[in-house]
Amino acid sequence: MKKLFACMLALLMVMSMFFGASAESTREGYVNTGKLHYDLNKEVNNGEPMTLEFWVQVELEETYRKWCDAYTALHPNITFNITSGSYDDHFMKLGMALPNKTGPHLFHMHNGFTDQFMANLKPYDPAVFPLEDLREDYTFVDESLYSGNMYYQGLAVMSCGVFYNKKMWAEAGLTENDIPKTWDDLAAAAVKLTQYDENGKVKVAGFNYNEMSMEYLITAMKYELGSAMFEKDGRTPLFNDDMKKVIEWLKDLYVEKKAGSVELPMSILSFSQSTSAMTYIGTWFGGWMQANAPDVEYGFFIMPSPDGNVPAAYDRSNIEVSPAINGNVTDAEYAVINDFLCYLLSNDNFVLDFALKQYGTPTKKCLIENPDVQADEVLGTTARFMDRLIYPGNYPDSYHSNLKKYFYDEVMLNGKDIDEMMKACKEEIIDSMESTEFVSEEGRYPHADELKFE
Repeated sequence: MKKLFACMLALLMVMSMFFGASAESTREGYVNTGKLHYDLNKEVNNGEPMTLEFWVQVELEETYRKWCDAYTALHPNITFNITSGSYDDHFMKLGMALPNKTGPHLFHMHNGFTDQFMANLKPYDPAVFPLEDLREDYTFVDESLYSGNMYYQGLAVMSCGVFYNKKMWAEAGLTENDIPKTWDDLAAAAVKLTQYDENGKVKVAGFNYNEMSMEYLITAMKYELGSAMFEKDGRTPLFNDDMKKVIEWLKDLYVEKKAGSVELPMSILSFSQSTSAMTYIGTWFGGWMQANAPDVEYGFFIMPSPDGNVPAAYDRSNIEVSPAINGNVTDAEYAVINDFLCYLLSNDNFVLDFALKQYGTPTKKCLIENPDVQADEVLGTTARFMDRLIYPGNYPDSYHSNLKKYFYDEVMLNGKDIDEMMKACKEEIIDSMESTEFVSEEGRYPHADELKFE
């Protein structure tokens, strides 16, 4: 998980991913309602014994171990030696082992390491995982292909949205019917929710985007206006009139409407401390709130569109993915690993366990209406808007870190000119892109024809 904040923020985000899920799963056994098929009665590896080394993150060890044990119950000749480690240790060890043709046979993967690991991975066997079957069962299939090959499948979707304090909402006389449908509605609700002290200073913000939200809001609102993150070449950041319009709108919310203040704490901390009534942040925050501020009752909605109509896209998304295969495995190991992965990906119960543990919305289409998903306000809401969430690919950290630097730090805190900061920010992002091979995935978005790339 790529972020540029202080150590505390990195910790918050890691914690949120893994400790926000509901009570431990009681789902047992293999259930398949999709096109991808697994034969529970087949013999694996000609009945000969094999042990596979499987490295996982410690937070997911219980989930993976449960389903490894279930697979071994079907195929007693296949066992797993599971090694777990923290996020940092897990990927650091992989980064050293894979280029040296050592390490595990398969491992928990994060798409943020795709560029680093790709040369040392084997793709999934297309004979075991026909793309037409995967496309029928899952969303986010084509967005995850590399040169037509699949190295992992997205299993859980994360996006962003607006969290609101339900108690403050009710005290301001707002109801569920007042959930904003437009940007103007959102601004009006923010004004109504704002509280001031005796000197007229904001003591409770109607809306707070301080320190780690404004940069992501810019991207989301620009998408809603129909502008991509990157130009047609997939590498040059698209900074246009839409971006300026968004920055001006956000500045106006604080400066003219006085519905927020840069003097308040960081967005997520302020919201958890009830000094902000609304904030925009990643869906992971729902899990973090459940674990760290359980007494604050919150609601959630996707960022409304400018005019209330369905936009080209509501927001970005990212995916938590299935295990990857070490490029150094033997043919026999490769065959067994693909069989195991087919058992996992065709199994509704595994995908649901994995997604809820990650506090994400399952990408398997048959699980969208699952009661466990729909019972969670954040995951259920994300599910309803899945078709209009865009995966831009694993873009460099420098994109959003520079948006924060130039538009929150310089424009909001230091009063710099927006046009000058847009020019400087774009140049710095372009410079930082030169050392990467990143190319945007926005062109693969199903509604890409509704986006502007210039």
